[in-house]
Amino acid sequence: MIECNAVELHEFDFSPYGKAIRLEESDHDVVVSSGSGWAGVFTREPLLDDAGSLGFTVGDAAPCLTGSMERHFHTKEALFTSGKPVLLVVAATVGDKPAADDVRVVILREGDLVILDEGIWHDACHGLGEQSVYYWHAVCDPQIVDPWVPLRNGPVRVSY
Repeated sequence: MIECNAVELHEFDFSPYGKAIRLEESDHDVVVSSGSGWAGVFTREPLLDDAGSLGFTVGDAAPCLTGSMERHFHTKEALFTSGKPVLLVVAATVGDKPAADDVRVVILREGDLVILDEGIWHDACHGLGEQSVYYWHAVCDPQIVDPWVPLRNGPVRVSY
């Protein structure tokens, strides 16, 4: 069985999978604003090409096994935590089945935002040692069903 250990998002080249933004860092991707008793940031550009829906998922605890993944050809997908860190499992496999050898795992922490490109394989996020909630933003169409596809040569043991 293949084992894949998570790495911190800032230590990982996320470009093959989409875009990573650290909201707490002041750079060209974010705008910083503040007032009396508050401070905030927002993304300079929209996250998606079309209007999307906001949702959340409760992810099981890691360490765990990832045995299948999904991908979307109709939307990008933005992912961010509700506060507790989560593990994002991705694969940039070309073709109709994700490959276990392509699996990579990154830790998303508070203030981290990733936007998966269309067609990127991914699992539901997993909490570090406990169930965790994370949010996602994507174009949702009830007529489009993105199947979960078993990993070729999987599953993969995901840990941190």
